[in-house]
Amino acid sequence: MKSLKPLFYSLLVILFCACSPNGAQLYVIQEDDDYGIGGTGIIGQITGFGSIFVNGKEIELTEHSLIQVNGSTVEDYAFNIGDVVEVLAGEQAYTHAEAINIRHELIGPVSAFNAESRELVVLGKSVIAPKSMDINNIAVGEFVAVSGFELSTSRIHATRIADSSNRILLRGNKQSVLDSLSVFDVNEQVLNQVHRASEQMVIQANVENQKLSSVIVRERQRLPYEQAKNWLIQGAPSVYLDDRQLASMPKGLNAYTEDTILIWEYQPVKGSIKWLDARDMPKGERSKNVGRQYRQPVRSGGVRGQNPTGSRHGKR
Repeated sequence: MKSLKPLFYSLLVILFCACSPNGAQLYVIQEDDDYGIGGTGIIGQITGFGSIFVNGKEIELTEHSLIQVNGSTVEDYAFNIGDVVEVLAGEQAYTHAEAINIRHELIGPVSAFNAESRELVVLGKSVIAPKSMDINNIAVGEFVAVSGFELSTSRIHATRIADSSNRILLRGNKQSVLDSLSVFDVNEQVLNQVHRASEQMVIQANVENQKLSSVIVRERQRLPYEQAKNWLIQGAPSVYLDDRQLASMPKGLNAYTEDTILIWEYQPVKGSIKWLDARDMPKGERSKNVGRQYRQPVRSGGVRGQNPTGSRHGKR
C-alpha cells in the first residue's frame, strides 16, 4: 500500500482570494454542489489535508492508484498545500483516484525578483506570488519549481514555489518555448526536437553549465485523461475555452477578468459547460468566509519547499 492516504481534505472546495495587487482572483465551488463524479477528471490545487474530499466527494487513493509528477511515475510523494494536481476519479465500491499527476507549471532559474510587487521572472515568464506565500528565500539565480495556473503565455499565478534542482520544465507553444530556451547553450539536436514537436508542448531537461541534457519533449495536453467524460477544471477560462464558450459565462461572474481563476464543469463530448460559482458577488468579498462552511479549517496559500503540516502522510 502506498503511504499516500489520507492526503488532503479539500481539493477545489473553498473560495480564497489571492491578495497580491497583481495576483489572480480565485473562485472555487462550494462543497454542497452535487453531480456525479464517476469517470471525472479534476484539475485544481490542494487546499488542505485529511481524508480526500474533492468537491464534496470522498476519494480514496489505493495501491492501484497511478501516482505521477509531471507525467513521470513515482512510488510516493509528499503532498503540499498549493500543489496543483490532475486527478482521474473512477467509481467502484467507493469513489477512488485511478490516477493523480502533480503538475508544475514552470521550473527554472530566477532571473529577476521584485519583493515589493511579489513578482519573479523564470525563463522569461512572469510569476505572481500572492501575499499569503512566503517569498523571503527567493533569490536571483536559484532554481525554483512553480505550481500554479497559467494566465497567459507569459504570466503565471503561483500557488506554491519550492526549491528545485538544476533542471527546467516549460509548457507552452513552440515560439514561447524557443524564447525561454534562448538563455541556455542549446545545441542543434535539442532545437530539432523542439521544431519537430507539436505546436503546444512540454519540455523537461537537466541543466549544467548552461547546457541542457536528458531532454524530453512531448505534446501538451490541457485535459490529460482521454477516458474522462466529465471535467472539473480550475484555471483561467481564457486558457481553456474559446470566445464562444467564454460567452456562456453567466452574469453572476461579472467580476471576471483574464486574471481570475474560476472552476467549471465541462463535458468534452457534448461541449457543454456548467459554471459552478455563478453568484453575483464582487471580487474578494467572500475571502473573509474561507473555511467557515467546512468540517475542518482550510489552510490556503503556498508554503515554500515543505509540507506545512510538518509530517509525511502515511497509511491509515
